[in-house]
Amino acid sequence: EASYSAETYFASVYELLITSPEINLGDLTGTDLEKAETELFRRSIVDSIYATMWFGDHDSMVSDFTSFNGFLRKIIEIKEEVDPEACIEICDNNADRTINTIFQEVWMQAKDNLRALAPDGNLAYFVSSDIYDAYYFWLEEKGLICTTTSENNSRPTLSFHGIPIVEVPSKQYDLHRSRAFCILTDRRNLILALNTADSPEKEIKMWYNHEEMENRQRVVFLAGTAIVDKDLVSAYIFDDGVLF
Repeated sequence: EASYSAETYFASVYELLITSPEINLGDLTGTDLEKAETELFRRSIVDSIYATMWFGDHDSMVSDFTSFNGFLRKIIEIKEEVDPEACIEICDNNADRTINTIFQEVWMQAKDNLRALAPDGNLAYFVSSDIYDAYYFWLEEKGLICTTTSENNSRPTLSFHGIPIVEVPSKQYDLHRSRAFCILTDRRNLILALNTADSPEKEIKMWYNHEEMENRQRVVFLAGTAIVDKDLVSAYIFDDGVLF
């Protein structure tokens, strides 16, 4: 039987490790610790890119993700700065619309060239979490939940008149405006571009910050988004969220 205080036990194990010729604390290559750190870092990067892809805004109007402008900011710019006649409605509130009415009106206001792409199978409604939830509960209340086509991670895939509804989990992020939205477009109309190979700004760095007693990771690369054709977008965007 042996007994150690937490500090003594840690010091004893540490001393045993550093005296081993097989352990190099300055090089963790190939160790389980390196694999865990790399996986954690990778997941963080993926989440950051996803959030910025949708909600990025250089001016912090939509969110605090400021690396590059995302799809939501670009759609707002189309309506407010490029084409006031675009099929995009930016509302202070939902003006007593029902959830079903939102999908109907977004479809009906879409231009003919967008609606004509429906047979290709690439049209989708991209909606915020609250609109997705409201539609799901509306279907459930009406006994129409059979319109679900599949389930992924316990979240059903819904559709409206055969067009898939894709949830953009906006509730995970602290948005300043445009917290609720319903966007109808062709999937091929939204482009995310990444250059992690040969851009001069590329950097991947992991280090330990002694002052803050924390591990730090940083990756720098070129990234951006684009909307190919503004006429292939029909949207309702609600700045104050949607209440049903």
